[in-house]
Amino acid sequence: MADLILVAKDGYGINATATGEEFVIKSESTLGTHGFLSTNPKMNATFIASGAAIRKGETIDVVENIDLSPTIAHLLRVDFKTADGKVVISALKE
Repeated sequence: MADLILVAKDGYGINATATGEEFVIKSESTLGTHGFLSTNPKMNATFIASGAAIRKGETIDVVENIDLSPTIAHLLRVDFKTADGKVVISALKE
């Protein structure tokens, strides 16, 4: 883990370069900027799954990125015990 973590206040981002006077910049959106914590609910992305083994029209809870590999492995019937995430059972047909 780093010795220091910089997090931008809402409405600001961290510039992609560490030179010049504008290291922290005003931002109209989070698009293409840095300095946001993944734990911030505003950073959640959309997850959509489709296929024969997926429940149709189901709304599921928040899915972590690390859950995608174990879920795909489960669908492919591949043993992936070393994965950090878990299978998103709520999205799958029984």
